[in-house]
Amino acid sequence: MRKRRIVLLSALSFSLLAIGLPSFSAQAGEIPATNTMRIDEIVDFKQTNPKANFPGDGSDFCAPTSLSDHLLWLGNHGYPKLVPAADDDEATQISLIKTLASEDFMGTDPATGTSPLQIMRGLKKYVESCGYQVKSLSYEGFRPSAKPFETGVLTPDLSWLKSGSLAPKACLLNIGWYKWDEATDTYTRTGGHWVALVGYGVDAAGKPSPDTIIVHDPLPRFGTDKTNIYINLQRVTSGQLTGEYKGLPRDANGFYWYQSYTNGQKERALANYGLIDGGIILELAAAE
Repeated sequence: MRKRRIVLLSALSFSLLAIGLPSFSAQAGEIPATNTMRIDEIVDFKQTNPKANFPGDGSDFCAPTSLSDHLLWLGNHGYPKLVPAADDDEATQISLIKTLASEDFMGTDPATGTSPLQIMRGLKKYVESCGYQVKSLSYEGFRPSAKPFETGVLTPDLSWLKSGSLAPKACLLNIGWYKWDEATDTYTRTGGHWVALVGYGVDAAGKPSPDTIIVHDPLPRFGTDKTNIYINLQRVTSGQLTGEYKGLPRDANGFYWYQSYTNGQKERALANYGLIDGGIILELAAAE
């Protein structure tokens, strides 16, 4: 049996999680205050898995890998045709990632990765090819999108992102890596990454923590075992986002940041903060 690891970003320490059912807000129409129901069931495949032999050693396969985690979970919760047939679980997920990344669907570039628009167009096509319908598929963030997926919301709303971890939904977060200059209050984007949002609302000890989200990172930053990463978010209230990327520069106010958990001296030199640049939420229509 593979071991499960959890990471608390504030201290980069490990502990056991007290799993609980969602606690719902008293006000009708609001999302649950916490959601951890998915974190023990959903897989956490690594994009650099040597058995997969992805192009470029999988270095830019974060989007299809993170998405495959969600699709396998949905496949085990009412949407079985999302899961391709294969000899074993690992082979199944590798097959799914390669299908999603292919030119027939998302068209992941081994050198530059996958854009929000590529993800959404490919995901819609894949879901429909499996015989299901998309109830909604939308994006919030400043990176380029297009109808029918764009919402016009350039600064992602945290409550909206959290709602994407509820069934029958799936949420991908686009994390931007930024280097902050305190003197100019400028965040310079040096790169980005897709991760799967799998829960929220509790810290690694299972205590309520409204500003904490739980993600699975497809890069093996803490080893190859399944790792629940607990991120305590803070809201940016000043400064500017900049960098050589479409959609920048722009006001940083309203975005959410955290201390970067990247490992290694080179990565820390390039970026010391992670910001949620955007998010994609898929909601499936009821299966017939």
